[in-house]
Amino acid sequence: MTTINPFIIDFLEKAGKEVIVDANVLILYFVGTANKEYIQKVKATKDIYNEKDYETIKFILSKFKDIITTPNILTEVSNFVGQKDYLKEDLFDTFMDLICSSCFIEEFVDSPKISKDRAFNRFGLTDIAIAKLSEQKIGVITQDFDLFRELERREIPVLNFNYVIDYEK
Repeated sequence: MTTINPFIIDFLEKAGKEVIVDANVLILYFVGTANKEYIQKVKATKDIYNEKDYETIKFILSKFKDIITTPNILTEVSNFVGQKDYLKEDLFDTFMDLICSSCFIEEFVDSPKISKDRAFNRFGLTDIAIAKLSEQKIGVITQDFDLFRELERREIPVLNFNYVIDYEK
């Protein structure tokens, strides 16, 4: 990566030392870490991402001290990662190794608090848990345009991974 994408530069300047990665992008990270060739074999990644996208998210995440996650995000990732039977064991081994590593920090936002957010009925548990955690000005990476716009509205540092992918094509 010779020239750094301006969306990435802007995000890194605003995001601080911690980042929350939404499930849709975190799946790419887990699958690519297990084996880059799996990106084209796993249903959740094969029609969306390629190896270059994995290298990009890996580069971005290397710039952060901690990756903050929630039980909600990890459940979504776990459900997707386990969909290919013949890859399941390898993917879950990587999943376990990464979530047990010192850079992954799991935070819990209780569901009653989430449900009281004014946007809960539009976004649901996982996205509002992300919004609540990011109120501490923790950066967020997502590919969900609606969540991206909501976090922008809340003045949260947010990177739409779609913009990164589109810019680099």
